[in-house]
Amino acid sequence: MGRKKTQKDIKLQKTLRYLNVINAFATGFLETNTVEEIVWMVARQAIGKLGYEDCVVYLFDEKREFLIQRAAYGPKNPVDFNIHHPIKLKPGLGIVGHVANTGIGEIVFDASKDDRYYLDDESRNSEITVPIIASGQVIGVIDSEHSKKGFYSKDDLEILTTIASMTSSRLAQAFAIEKLNQHQSKLEEMVENKTSELRETLDQLTQINKELSIRNQEKEILLKEVHHRVKNNMQIITSLLSLQSFNITDKNTKKLFRNSQHRINSMALIHEMLYQSENLSKINYSQYLKQLIDNLISSFKGNKHSISIDLDVPDMYLNIDTAIPLGILINEILTNSLKYAFMDDKSGILSLKIIPLEKQNCYSLEIGDNGPGFAENIDASEGKSLGMQLIYRLAKQINGEIHRKNQKKGTTYILTFENI
Repeated sequence: MGRKKTQKDIKLQKTLRYLNVINAFATGFLETNTVEEIVWMVARQAIGKLGYEDCVVYLFDEKREFLIQRAAYGPKNPVDFNIHHPIKLKPGLGIVGHVANTGIGEIVFDASKDDRYYLDDESRNSEITVPIIASGQVIGVIDSEHSKKGFYSKDDLEILTTIASMTSSRLAQAFAIEKLNQHQSKLEEMVENKTSELRETLDQLTQINKELSIRNQEKEILLKEVHHRVKNNMQIITSLLSLQSFNITDKNTKKLFRNSQHRINSMALIHEMLYQSENLSKINYSQYLKQLIDNLISSFKGNKHSISIDLDVPDMYLNIDTAIPLGILINEILTNSLKYAFMDDKSGILSLKIIPLEKQNCYSLEIGDNGPGFAENIDASEGKSLGMQLIYRLAKQINGEIHRKNQKKGTTYILTFENI
């Protein structure tokens, strides 16, 4: 016959069983990642192996308004990972709610004599409840009930407290990962939404750019046509002036007609160059001046002449509001030089130099000839001819100042102006 088990042997076996449960529980924890996996591991693997009739694991909701049943063992868990009629408790309600408030585990030896007892699925006679505490705060409760009065002992309270402690650390990690995943999902959703908005905006901008491009092309065609027609109309005017001058016998009157033609041609040349240019608002002024001077010399002196040109103009672009009045001004000064400085086919030099000034969009123009110049007793600024009046008025039109340079030979004007 075998030796009768002593109380010491029974306690030793119980301790060994508890240790095996803790060991299996700790090993099983290594395979859990989510909150759901952890709470079901507690209910099934830990509590189920302790020989209890039932177990329910409660966790607080996000706002800590309710304790919600998240996992169960026994009658509350009839199949798979489902809870039969899950309930939620207000903190303070029932023994579970009371432990959630106090953070202290309890054993109820006779539930029928405890006013706090809260009936869930069926009435039982004893209950053990321990809190799950993380960072000093109750985050959940492990609760077990049994049909036998006085079923639970201090050893049960101790092992459940150990299981709750192990669970709390694992749940804290899972909650952190869960929040991180939620945050990442929100960020991904935000990125996706923003990306979608950006795509939509980009599509709209692409469509707008296409429409603007079409409109700009239409505008360029229209502006080119305008410049072309203006140039043609100015040529018609010069032709009409030329035809009209044939019937005029007075030489001075003929000169007036001819001077008007040169002025109109200086403006028409700008419109012609803008029509041929890709930039419809600015003109390459160095190219314009070369052509303007060539046209004037050819008109006054013919193809065979002994006039030299000293042109020093940087590669610069002027707005049309500056280019036209400046072109007429230069036309007037060069016309005077060709008419009066180099009479009787005399040889000479026409000089024109433009220098950028330190002030933005401001320039200095030096223009003149090496002819005989003005008489010493004549002030050019007091000239009453249309040409001289035009020169000084046009200078003001481009925010400029002009004066004649004092020199013994030749006539030179200094003009400071702004590209307005």
